[in-house]
Amino acid sequence: EVLSSRWSAVGPVPVGVLAIPVYLLLLVAGLRYSNRLAPWVRGAAALLVFAAIWFIGLQFVWLRAICPWCMFEHCVGLLSAGLAWRLTQSTAVVPTTQPIVGAAGALLVLAVIQAVMPASDTTQRLAADDRSAGVDAANQVSLLQGSLQLDPRDEPQFGSVAAPRTLYLMFDYCCPHCRRTHEYLQAMLAEQPDAFNVVCLPMPRAAGCNPAISETEPRFQYACELAELALAVWQADGTKFSEFDRWLFETTAPRDPDAARAQALRLVSEHQLAASLADGTGAAKIRRNVDAFNASQAEYLPVLLAPGMAPIVGRPESRESLFEMLQRDFLH
Repeated sequence: EVLSSRWSAVGPVPVGVLAIPVYLLLLVAGLRYSNRLAPWVRGAAALLVFAAIWFIGLQFVWLRAICPWCMFEHCVGLLSAGLAWRLTQSTAVVPTTQPIVGAAGALLVLAVIQAVMPASDTTQRLAADDRSAGVDAANQVSLLQGSLQLDPRDEPQFGSVAAPRTLYLMFDYCCPHCRRTHEYLQAMLAEQPDAFNVVCLPMPRAAGCNPAISETEPRFQYACELAELALAVWQADGTKFSEFDRWLFETTAPRDPDAARAQALRLVSEHQLAASLADGTGAAKIRRNVDAFNASQAEYLPVLLAPGMAPIVGRPESRESLFEMLQRDFLH
């Protein structure tokens, strides 16, 4: 989530590459320090500190996902900054605020550039799925090289059930890329309501219901609960699923399970919800989706599937980019 976010690069250049000149400067200063290098060293140290605060803050506050390697790099940066600042304490040059102001300005420019630049397209296309098949005589659909078998009539969905085409969306309610893709699909359906419908296949990235996840990232801590609640609402009253599904994706941060349960109870009765949660149907569907994803070559969410179409994995750059792919490979 972190390394594929818009904040991980400036255009095609990873932000980590931008730190190389800073570390080279500190290395040279450490080997051959002189008073004339003091302002540069202080500026480099301040830049490393500000960058660590900014990018760590992005992970905890905005992305709500943690990249261990990124955190290690920022810790190294903070340690390097501390050593560099200590090195300048022996200089006779009077400290000024100019290096610190310059470092803050440089980071501000970087943040603005990243914010205004279009997000990069992080989608990947898996090999054409020659074992996927459309609806057979038993109304079964085969996806992901045959590892995912389902009857679309027995799955939650949004869009027109009378649409001539069906798209299958594998996602996590806590995934920011899934939220964006969900928005794109909803917008496309608002413009072309009869073009296709979307079958929803929750695939939580949390250790509680996904054996491939050894440690759950903070952002995904409620992924299993939200998926189970969504499926329970669908099971209790299929006509209420689309509303609940949209509500879960409305906020930037994942919904809290207590708030989600309260919203579910506004749509279905407490008895219906409890019965749906207790009978295990939702848990079984989640287990099926998780097993199919983990057996596939997909590395990211969301995953867009359709018989005969090469799966689209990851976040599309824009609604237009997604529409172009679907128009070419799905809606033709």
